[in-house]
Amino acid sequence: MTKKITLFFIALNLLFTIDIYANTSENSLELLLKSIQNNSSQIKILKSEEKSKIITQDVNNLIFKPEGSIEGTYTDQENLNSINSRLPSLSREYQLSVDKLWKFGVRSKLSYTLSDLSYDNNTVERFSPKLELSLSTKIFQDLVSKRYSYTFDETINNIDAIKKNYQILSKQVLIKGIISFLSYLETKEELSFQRKLCIDTKKQSRQIDQKRKRKSVSNKDYYLSQKEVVLCSLIEQELNKNLTTIKNNFESNYGTKIDTFNNISVNDLFNSIEKIYYQNKSSSIEVDLSQSVDIAYLESLLKAEKSKLLKLEAASKNDLSLEVAGGVRGFDDSLSTANDDVTDFNNPFILLGLKMGLPWNNRAAKQKLAAGQYNLKAVESNYKQEKLKLEDRFKTLSQTLEADFSIYKKYNKSLSLSKKILKEARRDFSNGRINFSELIDFNKTLINDQKSISTFRVRHIERTVEYLDLYNYFSSYIEQK
Repeated sequence: MTKKITLFFIALNLLFTIDIYANTSENSLELLLKSIQNNSSQIKILKSEEKSKIITQDVNNLIFKPEGSIEGTYTDQENLNSINSRLPSLSREYQLSVDKLWKFGVRSKLSYTLSDLSYDNNTVERFSPKLELSLSTKIFQDLVSKRYSYTFDETINNIDAIKKNYQILSKQVLIKGIISFLSYLETKEELSFQRKLCIDTKKQSRQIDQKRKRKSVSNKDYYLSQKEVVLCSLIEQELNKNLTTIKNNFESNYGTKIDTFNNISVNDLFNSIEKIYYQNKSSSIEVDLSQSVDIAYLESLLKAEKSKLLKLEAASKNDLSLEVAGGVRGFDDSLSTANDDVTDFNNPFILLGLKMGLPWNNRAAKQKLAAGQYNLKAVESNYKQEKLKLEDRFKTLSQTLEADFSIYKKYNKSLSLSKKILKEARRDFSNGRINFSELIDFNKTLINDQKSISTFRVRHIERTVEYLDLYNYFSSYIEQK
């Protein structure tokens, strides 16, 4: 009974271990991306810069927020009163107002003004309240051409471009993090491969030493084997140094401890990316590249530039200002009676004013408009060029990645055959059928095959990651706050 229970727990533990590794293989890329997103100081810096730029841009639209003010003035006019008794000897004025600029180009101001006037050496006091609403605009620039509406649109599009740029730069950090981690895994695998090779080379060198003592091989073969041992150890030390450097750089750049992913091999990462590739490829027949964050960023810049040009075009119009004001006044010795005049609309008034700015043509605004037109053409050309490049790149990747997966399988098969060949060559060496020089050639063939598959795998994963980016795969990992 005890043996059955023990066997049950061993089986249960084995199944649990297998499940962990299967889950790790399936989600290794997701786990890596989440860790980089949460811990990378680069992404945190980009987020702070984004918020700073948004606040700076948003200042431009503060002009559309209502502003209130309270003013007070005190004027002593006793000298003027001595000359003309009809003038007040002392004047105190208080004003409460709310001012707002509307996007359609009209500035409104609602104000209540109270004048406290003293006459005859301050022996007589009069109160004069005034309630006034004024509307002002530059007819051709603001009201007709909607300059402030374009100012608002320009700011909104610039803010949208800043957000999109943050997404682009953040996903670049994620992609570089994947490639950096891949470089670590490739170097780690190469180091493991080199260590095994060194162990075998040392073993073969000992065999040659024994044969040398029996006079069955020359000293030359022994020295050659010793040289291979030294070279193998040298390469191992170099790889170990490179691995440490890559690890430290990864951890400092992305704030992620690489030991957290010790159970992930280069094949796990490759299989994870391959699975995500096929999932995304089968999810839709055709990718809408207009939804790509790279294209959306360029579109926001283009919209902002168009709004800026329309704003400059409006500013180049004739400077004709119109102001309309209306309200009611009160005047009495008693403040309450004077205010009753206002509430009862006893003394209404209306004002109308026109102002023409000279010169008639604003030459500076015209020059800015001309410069803006050329700049818009440059932005439009860049947008079209980048969109075409993205479409061509997607087409190329769509047509070639499938073949890359097939090529990778052939690289794997070639490597597997090289391992089998080397195994047979070692057996032949032990049996004296080949010499050490010939065995070295088989070793070099395996090393070259290992490097070839590693180089291809890195290039292939880079291309696959680029392809997944066109599906906005990495956008889901970017903070959208």
